Amino acid sequence: RHHLVNYLYEIETGYKDIPYHNHVHAADVLHATHFFLGSPLLKKLCSQFPIMRLSAYLAAIVHDFKHPGTNNDYAKKTKSDVALIYNDQSVLENMHVSEAFRVL
Repeated sequence: RHHLVNYLYEIETGYKDIPYHNHVHAADVLHATHFFLGSPLLKKLCSQFPIMRLSAYLAAIVHDFKHPGTNNDYAKKTKSDVALIYNDQSVLENMHVSEAFRVL
C-alpha cells in the first residue's frame, strides 16, 4: 500500500501547473473513467478480468503525466528532444507513459 501511495503522489506532483493538462484534469479523466466502467458491459468485463479496471484507472491517472503544455505538432516543428526520442510518432503520448514507467 505504501508503494502505491508514493507512486500516486509522484504522478500527481509530476503534473505541471498549466491551464489544462494539470492534476485536476487527470482527476477529471479518472472520474469519467470510473463512471464509464460502471456501464453494464464494462462492469461485466471488469468483473471477469479485474486487471482491466486497474489498467483503465492507471491509464487515466498517467495519461498526461508531465505534459509540457504544448502539442505534438509543436514538439515536431521545434525539433524538441522528445520529438527526436520518439521519432515524431505520438510524441507526447509516448513521453507520458515512458515517464510514468520511470517512476515505477
